[in-house]
Amino acid sequence: MPSYEYNLQHKAFIKQCSCCKEITVGSDNLEESLKIFEDVFAPAGPSSGMADGMQSRCWMCNTRSRRELGVTRNQLEEMWKKQNGKCAICELEISIKRRAGVDVHAHVDHNNNTGNIRELLCGNCNRGIGIFKHNPKLLTQAANYVRKHEPQSDVIPLRRRV
Repeated sequence: MPSYEYNLQHKAFIKQCSCCKEITVGSDNLEESLKIFEDVFAPAGPSSGMADGMQSRCWMCNTRSRRELGVTRNQLEEMWKKQNGKCAICELEISIKRRAGVDVHAHVDHNNNTGNIRELLCGNCNRGIGIFKHNPKLLTQAANYVRKHEPQSDVIPLRRRV
């Protein structure tokens, strides 16, 4: 279904993703429904020929890595709820909304060797473990290094000249 339609069973307008086939249910009001759909479907380009002006795939399926991992919108929402909307490492609040800023956008972390999905991370934590090549030994060594150079509570830190 490339466009939205009114569904008698739901008594609301609906739009179905052409990739994951998940249905987004709007309301019985077209304007309200279009606002709901805009949170899930990105705008289509002028040459796309999409009657409703929105892409046929939900924004999550438009994300190549999520599509390759096979993560559906429902799975992503369940993961987000299970984590109380927070990054699995630093507990920063993260978002799964289409227009979420880069600072709070949820990233699906996965094992690069097996493809198994782990949890949702904020961008910084996702990049951080990526920089350390997802290697637990390197991450532990980095944590130990930072601990080693933490000031002791009984030591007065040197003041820096300004």
